[in-house]
Amino acid sequence: MFDFLRFCREKRIPFLTEGHHHCHEGWIQIHCPFCGSGSGGWHLGFQVGRDLFHCWRCGGKGLWNGIAGLIHTKDSTLIKAILREYKTESGIPAAREAFTPRSQAVPPPHTGPLERIHRAYLKGRGFRPAELADTWDLSATGPMSGGWKWRIVAPVKNAGEYTLGYTARAISPHNTLRWKTSDKSDSAGDPHAFVYGIHKAPTDRVLVVEGPSDVWRMGPGAVALMGIDWKKMQANQLRLFPRRYIMFDPEPNAQRQAQKLAEWLSPFPGETEIIEGIETDPGDMNPAEAEKIMKHLGFCDH
Repeated sequence: MFDFLRFCREKRIPFLTEGHHHCHEGWIQIHCPFCGSGSGGWHLGFQVGRDLFHCWRCGGKGLWNGIAGLIHTKDSTLIKAILREYKTESGIPAAREAFTPRSQAVPPPHTGPLERIHRAYLKGRGFRPAELADTWDLSATGPMSGGWKWRIVAPVKNAGEYTLGYTARAISPHNTLRWKTSDKSDSAGDPHAFVYGIHKAPTDRVLVVEGPSDVWRMGPGAVALMGIDWKKMQANQLRLFPRRYIMFDPEPNAQRQAQKLAEWLSPFPGETEIIEGIETDPGDMNPAEAEKIMKHLGFCDH
């Protein structure tokens, strides 16, 4: 086994094992050198005991390639030396306990209605706060909510409209953790299976986007996978829709993940189509353009 924790400490590589929505038991999160220029996001995870890397944005990496990216070299002699130096027989995590969801999701502490500062944030992004809050059951937090402070909070529901957990957008531009989502210990379902907005999608079609703010922009019928690193538990819910449209952000990594999702869905009954040609993130799209797209895809008639 590879002692990645010691490697990070001795090479002065920043890492997290908890306290972030990308952190999960048995994984060590770092900034991805492959798609994040070495900073921001904590997207790249190392799975302890299995010696593999996986990035929430650009996908899986083997141990060799992961270490090569972190030390910025393709020198096989140097990589082999690193692997020998940090080899250990210990560090294998204990078997995980079976995940038992709560009977009821725990909301962020001290939530309340949207205040002036939250409404101002939404207006600044071209949203209509009152309409948005009514449609998506939005609430808000202030300075007393700990790690959830100063956020716009949205419940994540299943198709039966039961609340599984919560996700929240920071309103401060200085908060590097833009979105925070319920940990599994506070959820009434597995967070890996969250599909935001699915309770408002019609039964015959769905528009798949990345994040909740994309859903807010596009409106009912759009669902978010909480990022581009989709999971099979999410895709299994999408395959039940006869018409599946995928509209990820225009950047290359997102488009590659969209293509992988489309390929995974393709064997199932129905049609899957990637929406191409958009020039901005759906969440930043002009409201009139978003409405035009939804009308073209047949959502406005539902």
